[in-house]
Amino acid sequence: MQLPNNPFPPSAFHVTYSKCLILEAEAMAEHVTAVEGCPPPLVCARVLGHLLRLAPAGNPQGQIQRDIALAWDQNMLMHVAALYVSNFISTFKRSSGPTPAPSEHPSRGSFEDARLYAMSMMEESTIDHRTARKWVRCYNSSDSLMTSVRDSSIPVQAAHIIPQCVNKNIGEKGPKRFHAGGVWSILSMFNRDSVIEDLKGNLINRLENILSLNICSHCHFDNLELWLKPVDVRSPSLSLPCA
Repeated sequence: MQLPNNPFPPSAFHVTYSKCLILEAEAMAEHVTAVEGCPPPLVCARVLGHLLRLAPAGNPQGQIQRDIALAWDQNMLMHVAALYVSNFISTFKRSSGPTPAPSEHPSRGSFEDARLYAMSMMEESTIDHRTARKWVRCYNSSDSLMTSVRDSSIPVQAAHIIPQCVNKNIGEKGPKRFHAGGVWSILSMFNRDSVIEDLKGNLINRLENILSLNICSHCHFDNLELWLKPVDVRSPSLSLPCA
């Protein structure tokens, strides 16, 4: 989705968002060369722009702003985008391929420190998806979150919000653990440090991290085509945008 006009008043955020708009405009005009190992320039511009404008106020939005501001040229800006795509966005999209190549940002010593901290906290999950699904059924038999219809003939599946694979086969070292450390470090930035403790090991299967969805909704959810969005902080109601 194309970036909207700059939503920020004159400030460091306004200047930073302008860098994303410039990259987007030049990418659309095909004036930017793609960087190996990074998403296409247009994707990079839009990922960073939307992250900046939609991130929770405070540390999450401030950290994204600093990352973009510290990028001294457009190539570095695309490397920043690659870090967020690899360690954050791609985590939530269904994939049957290998673990993404580790993405590092040379100007982010603090990120690598956070990754090392996350790696020291992580634990392997030993519970399989079938067991997690049984837990959901015990809690909420045949109800799907996306429909109010009770129908035991419609299979209901356990859909993890933070995917179970983040804690699977991570070992004591190696690329899978390194990548998972990056994922948890960014999730902690958007949430809180304790999220690693809350969901480490088999706790990734706790009911707070699982949605009961029918097969169709689960597929859309895993493909990032359907998501939950709060409509009012005073109400438990949710809207269900669908791409």
